[in-house]
Amino acid sequence: MFFFNELNELRERISLWLFLFLLVSVLFFIFPTTDPFSIWFLERIQKDLLPENTQLIVLSPISGFLIQAASALFLGFIATIPLLIFQALGFILPALYEKEKKTLIKILIPSVILFLGGCAFSYFFLIPFTFDILYSFTLSVGALPLFEFNSFLGLVLGLIMGSGILFLLPIFMVSLSLMGAVEADFWKKQSGNAIFSFVLISAIVTPDGTGITMLILTAALTLLYFSGYLVIKTLKRSQEN
Repeated sequence: MFFFNELNELRERISLWLFLFLLVSVLFFIFPTTDPFSIWFLERIQKDLLPENTQLIVLSPISGFLIQAASALFLGFIATIPLLIFQALGFILPALYEKEKKTLIKILIPSVILFLGGCAFSYFFLIPFTFDILYSFTLSVGALPLFEFNSFLGLVLGLIMGSGILFLLPIFMVSLSLMGAVEADFWKKQSGNAIFSFVLISAIVTPDGTGITMLILTAALTLLYFSGYLVIKTLKRSQEN
């Protein structure tokens, strides 16, 4: 009976967020009437991320609608993340010990900062650099640089969200160590395996066949990993004192 009560509470919390997420997405899709926010966002990413002299194309009549809808859903998700986090905390916190509650609350703001930092890193650095490299080869062979709009948007949004999630690595590390699940020295001992994992993850996430953007993302994740380790060591020393 307890399990079903918990399941029902989770369903209600997710339903509330899902309703608001869809409502906000619809508003981004249709308002303002003359130039919806979803269109503004698409124009913005084209201006900021699309390589010079590259033309976007659509291959079916419905593509324009789907592209605008995807843009609105992405904006709706970003706008409703605070509610999603609030609902998750409201469901999880009652089941945690006092120490775990304090840890979770402490990492909340750093988590948001790191996630947004990862998104910004991808938007302003990783994606433009990747596109410039890839399309330099297109221009060097004298081909016309075209980019299918669905692929362009999917790649951009995927890299932005993926980088934001990957940048939460220090939060994951600090949380496990503060809760006593992992000793601080564990992260130092496993650094070699961690870097190898970063190479594999970066190879999957980045589309650049030259390996340059893979190395950039690997370097960023490695820096975050050792930053997380240093934070853990610092917190451990402060607790001992």
